[in-house]
Amino acid sequence: MRQMLENLGIEESPRRPTFSTAIPSKKNYDAEKDHRLSAFSKAETDDTDFLVEVAKDLEEVDKKMESLVPSQEGALREAIKYAIGYHGKMYRAAAAITGCRAVGGQRIIAIKVGLAVELAHLSSLIHDDIIDHDSKRRGLPTVQSLWGTEHAIIAGDYLIIKAIEKLASASDHTEIDPNRALRAIKLALNAGLQMCIGEATSISSWRDMDIKSYLDYAEQKTGVPMQASFSTGAIFGGGSREEVAALSRYGLGIGVAFQIIDDLNNLTSDEEISGKPQWSDLRNGSPTLVLVHALSKSDRLTKRRILASMGTSTVRDANLAEILDVLRHSGSMEYAEKLASVMVEKAKASLSSVKETPAKRLLLFLADVALRRSC
Repeated sequence: MRQMLENLGIEESPRRPTFSTAIPSKKNYDAEKDHRLSAFSKAETDDTDFLVEVAKDLEEVDKKMESLVPSQEGALREAIKYAIGYHGKMYRAAAAITGCRAVGGQRIIAIKVGLAVELAHLSSLIHDDIIDHDSKRRGLPTVQSLWGTEHAIIAGDYLIIKAIEKLASASDHTEIDPNRALRAIKLALNAGLQMCIGEATSISSWRDMDIKSYLDYAEQKTGVPMQASFSTGAIFGGGSREEVAALSRYGLGIGVAFQIIDDLNNLTSDEEISGKPQWSDLRNGSPTLVLVHALSKSDRLTKRRILASMGTSTVRDANLAEILDVLRHSGSMEYAEKLASVMVEKAKASLSSVKETPAKRLLLFLADVALRRSC
């Protein structure tokens, strides 16, 4: 936020969180906060006034998140305080806010929906790190690596319950039709269920995935939750059925592209870019489009050797480097990049029925951000 506003010539007073000695250095923590919304600072648009509005909305979401830390002292309070501090660039909150504003929704409602979806996303990150046994996210220790698996699970549960609570509170406004609010809440809950199914599939069936089953998994894990961020914002914002459907298609395509690029980053980028230890997807046996495509092109012996080297805590870097070499020479990385690009373009085309506004232009920009994402 600070970086973006400075680039726009707007001054902002820095806010500094406080921490217990168990938490990593405040320097690293603040560096993460300074990088939030850096994607917005790169926007090549004349809609600077609208960008500032969205940035202010996100800053309000940030403040409200910090106010949700439990008052009772202890490990849970510290874990949640820390987790809220290292959340990313708030792409999901921006999605909900922009979806709401694109259909003429009120700012106060957009902020509440943005808060709810960001809390839900943060909860999923904590649980995802537990499942993947990841010790770092965005260069900082994960919650479970500092406070243990038990407290991390409870912290994630706490945040998802708060997310549901905040989404329900968005329907308190007299302007919101109760039936419309119920529709949005059901949509958000279904997204959560789909994400659980996708995550379970990745654990039990990743060795047997083909490209179709991978894309189904990517839709469930990331596509449908991202879809819900945009469409929930649009529903609460009073969007027509046509507008909500357009934003829904857009969100689904962007979400799947996000997952593909996220997978690719973990293979090709260092930890600073991907946010996770390099090659952790290979170590953990997490499905990626690059891997699935490469396996479909490999002979039986190569496929067996790759699968035998993945998903074990004792795998050596030399084995991973050998796998990466196969992935590079299979054309699978280029295939993944091209498919992600195609999905983003289709997502942008789905907005043709949405009226031309600064919000729509920001949606088109956010689509391009997905292709170079580090959110």
